[in-house]
Amino acid sequence: MGIYFNPGNIGFTKVLKNQIYVDKSLLIEKLNKIVNSNDCYVCFSRPRRFGKSTDAKMLSAYYSKGCDSTLLFNDLKISHESSYQEHLNKYNVIYIDMQYFYNMSVSVTDMIDLINEELIDEINENYHISLRRNKLSLLLNAIYGKKGEQFIFIIDEL
Repeated sequence: MGIYFNPGNIGFTKVLKNQIYVDKSLLIEKLNKIVNSNDCYVCFSRPRRFGKSTDAKMLSAYYSKGCDSTLLFNDLKISHESSYQEHLNKYNVIYIDMQYFYNMSVSVTDMIDLINEELIDEINENYHISLRRNKLSLLLNAIYGKKGEQFIFIIDEL
């Protein structure tokens, strides 16, 4: 379990402890229908304070191989859907909080370089694949080519 690569379910565990939590786990059912399809690129756009970060943490906890989230989701609406067990904690997840990287960078180029470096370091702790050039896209392609493993990216915006 890492910070960005298969980050686990700690963030969503904290969300569930909030005094007010609205169960939006049926969003997962909609996404399960498009996993591994050509429609798998999704953007959730909502105004500020409408739960985008909460949803991102929920999706990370549900899909990430870095944890067992059964106990977190068993009492939520998604647990009653047929696709629930099929996708629960079965994918490599990369979770990026853009605000964190933005605050640590002086330019967009610097931010992209920082994301690239941090993700490569963390993913390589698990896969140990050497590349001639340190590029995230090359690393992910190498992992897919050698292991057949795909990644779900969850990007929490600024």
